[in-house]
Amino acid sequence: MPGAEETIRAGLESLRLLDAGSASRASISRYASGLFQIYLIRSRPAQSREDTRFIAKPLPADVAEAEWDGLQSLHRGGAKTPELFGIYHCAPTGMNSHTGEAVLFMEFCSGQPVRASSLKQLYARKHEYWGYHRHNFIGRLNQTNSRHESFDEFWWQDRIEPQLRLARDSGLLDQQDSTAAEHIVSSLSHKWRLSEIGPRLVHGDLWNGNVIANETGEAVFIDPSVAYSHPEQDFAMLELFGSPVSQSEIDNISRTVGLPPGRNERIPFFQLYPLLVHVNLFGHSYVGGVRRILRQYA
Repeated sequence: MPGAEETIRAGLESLRLLDAGSASRASISRYASGLFQIYLIRSRPAQSREDTRFIAKPLPADVAEAEWDGLQSLHRGGAKTPELFGIYHCAPTGMNSHTGEAVLFMEFCSGQPVRASSLKQLYARKHEYWGYHRHNFIGRLNQTNSRHESFDEFWWQDRIEPQLRLARDSGLLDQQDSTAAEHIVSSLSHKWRLSEIGPRLVHGDLWNGNVIANETGEAVFIDPSVAYSHPEQDFAMLELFGSPVSQSEIDNISRTVGLPPGRNERIPFFQLYPLLVHVNLFGHSYVGGVRRILRQYA
């Protein structure tokens, strides 16, 4: 975003997070980066020894609004999320705010998570359908969410097949890969009876970079790609790049929610989706991981 610091200062003032003078004096620094840059804002109020800190995330407006919606859904479901302070729309005059630029402001959290007990509450409630009430994003890719009666229908139509189509169109995967994946989704969904647990609200992009901690050491979840899906989708994503949540805690959450034994056998099945996303975001280096899973379950 051109002039990110200037835009962030304008957002701080517009949302009344800081007054004009404090916004102009606030320290703004790059805090973390991935697909989108995250900024840390520090402002020291008068007669205080401690900084007030905010996180600012410049995003396309539709991505910011989808993230806001996802964080609110997680919070309502019982998961711990940062406090949300607002979205500042900074689209040029005459541009629809839903396609222009925006800045999402939220609470600053730091540290390493110790506990993720709020996931028990998040996964406890069964929903009426698989999918979600709106489309959203996985990284910067569109993520379709329709309403489905069964897990396998949702997983294939809204998760695996759209990513395979993108990868085929770019020449990274082929029709043989798609045929193998379709067979695996159908056969294993029925073999493992994945619809029986019922749709539960999941984070949807729960890699270790989206798990941080509050001051008490409880895990706080950010940057969701929510849907009513299967909890093991989150567990598999946690383990893809090294889980900050212990195996014993994941096992405890699984038992509390009522997931059947054999979770380790299903981990690669659920990792197929994020690996396909990585193929489409980062290219050929992730193709081997996708094909290893297809061979494993063939």
